[in-house]
Amino acid sequence: MNKFFIFLFIWCVLSAAYVARPLEIPIGWQKRGEATTVLFGFTLYRGILYTQSAKVFDKNSKYALSLEYLREFKATTLVKATVKEIRRTKGLSAEDFEDLKFELMQCFVNVKAGDRITAIARNANKINIFYNGTKRCDLERTNIRNQFFGIWLGDKTRDAKGSARLKGTP
Repeated sequence: MNKFFIFLFIWCVLSAAYVARPLEIPIGWQKRGEATTVLFGFTLYRGILYTQSAKVFDKNSKYALSLEYLREFKATTLVKATVKEIRRTKGLSAEDFEDLKFELMQCFVNVKAGDRITAIARNANKINIFYNGTKRCDLERTNIRNQFFGIWLGDKTRDAKGSARLKGTP
């Protein structure tokens, strides 16, 4: 009987840990930090950054950013905001702007409160995008990692304090 309770306890602990990490996050990656984004008093989403190791965050490594939405957004709104921020922080030609907009429309969907979009930086030129754990697309473009993740983790982010919390720095 005691073995059963020990097994049940271990199973519960492992299940809780398993649920806490989205399925699309590679095993062994660790939560680096988290931040909630608020705009004009409205909470938009909660972001969690995952990294391969506990070392200091390196924007040139592999990592994942998972955004849990706290309200509804149309895919077109997400795409427009993403491309606008990339253009603001990294600069994009008109042609690149339109190309990226088209590509992101294949990746993003309408979201409601509780939905999650996760982007995983594989290398400088490739990221994977998941919706609620299901792979939606691969973005393969020159320097896409710094362009896309720069919105939240770059030097020109609109929320420097939130960026620091995501990176796990004070």
